[in-house]
Amino acid sequence: IVLAHNPDCVKRLQNYPGEIILCGHVHGGQINLPWVRSRMVVLEDPSLVRGMHTVGGKSVHINRGLGSTLRFRLFAAPELSLITLKGRTS
Repeated sequence: IVLAHNPDCVKRLQNYPGEIILCGHVHGGQINLPWVRSRMVVLEDPSLVRGMHTVGGKSVHINRGLGSTLRFRLFAAPELSLITLKGRTS
């Protein structure tokens, strides 16, 4: 398990040991209106704003978090994730 603040590190961690990367940083976009989000969320890979993804064979989860940079959110509700890890079956 790799804990990383910013999802921009995901591509650089492809050769690093670990099968799941847990990130935050972008608050799920915080204000999810297309013409605003692109100005507020600057990421190398804009698809990594929130949710579960597979990148280069690794599972990546980006949590929206509970706090906010601004004093409000729009279409990015606060989130507390519960992740259950299961072993691989052969």
